[in-house]
Amino acid sequence: MTEALVGLAGGLLLGLVLIWLLSQELARRQATTEFEQWKVRELYGVRRDALDRSRPEIQRRVGSAIATWSQSFPFFQEDSRFVGHPVDYVVFEGYSELRAKRESQITCVTFVRAREDGRDDPDGRLVEECVRLGRVEWLTLSIGAQTVPALSD
Repeated sequence: MTEALVGLAGGLLLGLVLIWLLSQELARRQATTEFEQWKVRELYGVRRDALDRSRPEIQRRVGSAIATWSQSFPFFQEDSRFVGHPVDYVVFEGYSELRAKRESQITCVTFVRAREDGRDDPDGRLVEECVRLGRVEWLTLSIGAQTVPALSD
């Protein structure tokens, strides 16, 4: 009878050890799976963040290079903001002087299309038409507001 109890206790102990080992392996696999899923999510977020942070710098560099390259660019580079499409630049004439506190206003806002080869750009032409016909509006958008006011006619 003692041998049977020792065998039963040994079998029970062995069963408990096996259950513990299997539960440890299951927990390790689950943690590994969750970690891999987390890495994929975070890597996507890091890449998206890097792109979002680099985009303005790339635009500034491209715009700066084009403006510097073109000897016919009649504006101060500090007053110019590269947009890319459908216009290449928006120039806030006098902005650098305003920031330096040498002027009290921006004298003019100019939309610029830069064309090396004289190609026609239909989208840019539509913007030019709107500006020339005075179809230009100003809207201050309050971020987080519940409603956006309609543009005035």
